[in-house]
This record gives sequence, structure tokens and C-alpha cells, in this order.
Amino acid sequence: MLKNLIKGLSNLITPRYCPVCGKKASREDIPLCRACGDVISSLETPANLVLPPLDIIWSCLPYEGAVRECIKGLKYRKDLSLVPMLESVIKKTILKRPLFVEAPCVVVPVPSHFLRRMTRGIDHAELIAGAIARSFGVPLLRRALLKIRATGPQTRLHRRERLDNLRNAFRVSDKTALRGKHILLADDVVTTGATLSACADELIRNGALSVTGITLARSMRV
Repeated sequence: MLKNLIKGLSNLITPRYCPVCGKKASREDIPLCRACGDVISSLETPANLVLPPLDIIWSCLPYEGAVRECIKGLKYRKDLSLVPMLESVIKKTILKRPLFVEAPCVVVPVPSHFLRRMTRGIDHAELIAGAIARSFGVPLLRRALLKIRATGPQTRLHRRERLDNLRNAFRVSDKTALRGKHILLADDVVTTGATLSACADELIRNGALSVTGITLARSMRV
């Protein structure tokens, strides 16, 4: 009772607003208004992508509307209150569409260049990877894979151009931790799969047994 009272007083003093539509957040379980929360809850999960050298790419939701705004809220506005909600989405998706995880397994985030991390102030892929690791109950290796070369924006590039842009951009920093492991490679959004593929190449070249891509969302426009 005391916990609910404190929470109610906190909402009166510093009310939360939905990052999608700007209305007052009214959902108890997630920091969204009821309408936007219901939209996210009703979305269908995208089909798996098969894209060698990855085994598959498994995504929770389509990258559109409310989902897009939530990911942008975490990535660009550093709204950390969204992390528990996104973790809940991952767990619910696992229940709806189970993903078999073979042992020994670890989660590795798609890395950002250190200058990008400094500019943004957070590492959104690492936060998402942490949520994925907790959801699957497996270890998280935060810095096992590094981005050693800054690359230009990929938004307007086709898949082949993206792969060229990412050539020699990633490097494994801890071969011992990855050798003989099945890797869950975590990111926020997959579009063409070029970034996940470039990371997977480096991981497999350094002894990973397999790599499965896991993303919060999949862009349906390539």
C-alpha cells in the first residue's frame, strides 16, 4: 500500500508523458498512454530472417509507429524508463515465439564506436543486450566485440554499400570468452542485416560456434 501511495504521489509531482503521442502516461506496467501501449501489445512478431553467416535473425516487433518512437526515445533522448518495458516485450515475445538457445551461450551487443558512445551518453545496444541476457538467463559480454573504425550513416545505403561501409570495422577483443560459444548478437533494429552480418563474420572467424541475431524490431522497408 505504501509503495502504491509513493508511486501515486510521484506521478502527481512529476507526471510521466507518453514518448509516442505526448499524452499523460496512464499504463501502470509501461511508461505509455493506454492507447499506445495497447497498440504495441497487439502487434504481430515478424517472421525470422535467414541470413548467413547468422543462423537466423529473430525480432520482437515491426519497426513502425509506437515501437519506432520508443526505440528513438531510448536511443536519442536517453529515456531509461523505457528499458523495463522493452525487456517485458522481449519476454512476452519469447513466450509467444520461443527461440531455442543452445549452451554454452552468451549475449554480445552490436558495438558502437567509442566516439558515438561519448556523443550519445549511453550505449543503447548494450542496454538492450542486457535485457535480452536477463530474459534468456545467459551471461552478457559487454566488450567482447568492439567497433574500431567510425563509419558513416547507413540509412540511405543499400545492403552491398552497407557491407562495404562496415568492412574491417569490428574486432573481437576477447577470443577466449567467445571461443566455443553460441552467440546471441543483440541490436535495436535490423533493416538489411548488414551490420549483424559484419559482426557475425568477425565472431565466427574468432571461434564462435554460431551466431543468432536478436533485435527489438525489424524494419519492414529495406
